[in-house]
Amino acid sequence: MDTKNTDKAMQSFLNSLHITHYLITKRINYSIPGNQGMVLSILDTAGPMTLTEISALLSMSKQQLTPTINKLISMNYILKKRKENDGRSHHLLLTPAGKALIDAGKDKVKAFFSQELSQLPDHQQQVFYQSITSFNDVMSDILLNDKMKKRLNGDKYNHK
Repeated sequence: MDTKNTDKAMQSFLNSLHITHYLITKRINYSIPGNQGMVLSILDTAGPMTLTEISALLSMSKQQLTPTINKLISMNYILKKRKENDGRSHHLLLTPAGKALIDAGKDKVKAFFSQELSQLPDHQQQVFYQSITSFNDVMSDILLNDKMKKRLNGDKYNHK
């Protein structure tokens, strides 16, 4: 891809981030702050993980992420559990309340997009579905290392 197309793609990507953030935080009224939502979403998708693994996925230091983790623990959305094979290390996992919060958020997002997309002609809906699927595939290939791909796709961590 040449520089002009790369610049155009990056600008479109950044615009999409701003629009999505606005829609989720303002129009959908998602009930928790972004970092907390990201942690819950990661745990919902990948299953139990260590603080180190989550901080790597979010490109945050463990020191930056610790207050978010502690807040989620105090709100009973996640649980900190010692790893059985290594007593010095902990896994973080969703509690039933955390899972319920994530599911409620997904339902809000789904209802919002269903309503908004139903206003568009069928061909625009198809383009949206194909584009978002392709975008997700490309971003997954770029961002996730082989270990995380295995965790996200493996039966052991697939909670869907």
